[in-house]
Amino acid sequence: MSSLWGRQRRAHTVSHTQASASPRGRWVPALAAPYLGLLVGAVAGSLPAVLVSVAAALVVDPWVRRTWPDSEERLDAAGLGPVQRFFLRVVLLGLVVAAQPRVTGLLAGSLLLGAGLVAVACGLWTVLERRSRRRLRHRIAWQGLEGVGLPAGPAAIAPATFPGATAGAVRVPPVEVFLLAGVVLALALDTWAPAWGGLVVTLLVALAFVGEALRVERASAQAPSTADLMPALVDALTRLAPEVVVYFSSPPSGTYALRVWLDTIRRFTSPVVVVLREAHHLDQLDLGGLPVVVLPQAADVEAAQVPSMRVALYPTNVVKNNHMIRLPGLRHAFIGHGDSDKAGSFSPVSRVYDEIWVAGEAGRDRYVRAGEGVRPEQVRLVSRPQTAALVRRPVGAGPVPTVLYAPTWEGFYDESDYCSVASPGLEAVRAMVASGRVRVLFKPHPASGDRREDVLAALAGIEALVADAPHARVPDGPEALYDAMNEADLLISDVSSVLSDWLACGRPYLVTNPQRLPAEELYSRFPTTRGGDVLSPGEDVLPLVDVAVGADPMAGTREELSRYLLGPHRQDPVQDFVDEVAAFVARTASPRSDRLEEAR
Repeated sequence: MSSLWGRQRRAHTVSHTQASASPRGRWVPALAAPYLGLLVGAVAGSLPAVLVSVAAALVVDPWVRRTWPDSEERLDAAGLGPVQRFFLRVVLLGLVVAAQPRVTGLLAGSLLLGAGLVAVACGLWTVLERRSRRRLRHRIAWQGLEGVGLPAGPAAIAPATFPGATAGAVRVPPVEVFLLAGVVLALALDTWAPAWGGLVVTLLVALAFVGEALRVERASAQAPSTADLMPALVDALTRLAPEVVVYFSSPPSGTYALRVWLDTIRRFTSPVVVVLREAHHLDQLDLGGLPVVVLPQAADVEAAQVPSMRVALYPTNVVKNNHMIRLPGLRHAFIGHGDSDKAGSFSPVSRVYDEIWVAGEAGRDRYVRAGEGVRPEQVRLVSRPQTAALVRRPVGAGPVPTVLYAPTWEGFYDESDYCSVASPGLEAVRAMVASGRVRVLFKPHPASGDRREDVLAALAGIEALVADAPHARVPDGPEALYDAMNEADLLISDVSSVLSDWLACGRPYLVTNPQRLPAEELYSRFPTTRGGDVLSPGEDVLPLVDVAVGADPMAGTREELSRYLLGPHRQDPVQDFVDEVAAFVARTASPRSDRLEEAR
């Protein structure tokens, strides 16, 4: 295992970036200040004040957008997107210029007309870019099929870009600098000729801006369509003859749910293909050595089926899974991406699968207790291959124990919100760091702060607390999480699969209780919590840490819980899972073509 210390520089970089992006409200006064100055200067008819305010806005605007990425979305919703702000700046500048001595109406009108033409250019950019992105988003793609004669493809089309254009719902070319420079030079030289020059350059830049969008739109229109590409892909898949389909769909924030399976998939003995429903996963995953196809449309999923396919495995429970499940002739197993007491681990949606794979007896009990129509025989006990990376050892003998705080995120809905980051997480990390008696590693869930602003703000606070050695912010990714688990003597976590996996380490943990449930109710509702003391908001974490890494009275309970949640200890849980996949294929006795005939 690589050491976490080797990743500290990257961890601090991640920490700094996320911390600066977190306190959402702070960007409002920062952005409002130059625009307030612009309005005051325009009302007063002060050209110097307007010029300074426009220059300040050109500096502050991109800084706010870069530092608080969510600001653009909120401004768009309020009708204050980049085009509207651009138009406000240039119109007020034009009006104040028009009021200056010796300024002709032609120049003033031309400045305003130039602003209007740039706004039109922005509209054209938006229409053309969206049209090209829609075409490209619906194209199939593939990689890793070179062994069956199909090079990775189709050829990529570079997205529309323009130097300095702002990222948002609409992009704006950086033209104001030319208008601003022209007016400033005009004042300095006592002639309005530079202002005309700035206007001409602005219009030329706007034309180039539209030309870039036209380039991409034309390239996307001329690119081969899915209808053109599908026959070659089907031929390649037929030669590949995959028996196992790993089917995956999620938004970009959910890509981690497939990442945790990649090493295991590479060890499959049955021929496999990974089906992605969204192309954005290609940029976030190391899929080297695996045959991968991207099938954006439901019709693509159906068209790409080949007779060799026997089983499909699903790491996520999403609506798009229906596009595969509806096809006759395959058997389907939900494998999930974490074994926990969260509601998603016993969702009634899971009853649509032929089999539901869980790590231990606890997984079956969750479904049976829920009473949502999942039959006990549907649930199959298999290994938890991700625990193969975890080292089973006692608490270290050093004077400063290492505590890993690995909370979950706040979930899509309140009923699935087990997140402790805002409380008691922030106060616990503050106390541990201030004590000097504990080394803290912090590993938040990749989606932390997506739904709750208090979580986002607390996330920034915790990352600031662990920014300096010996503490650390653990980088994102399952490998880094398991490395941190191996370094840690004690885990503090929420109701999540992290608790289940940690049991394979054999060391103590504390479980958070952000909802302030009575301990008996917490243990009853969430069996994974029974092996650790409970940390509730307002409670002193340090005495709990001392007991856990010292006397450790919950050791026996954890050992029983480990067998219940993860099954018996396995020498090679990855190989056991690979064997389960092979057995699943074998249980699907006949090739798809024969079963389709039977279905008809």
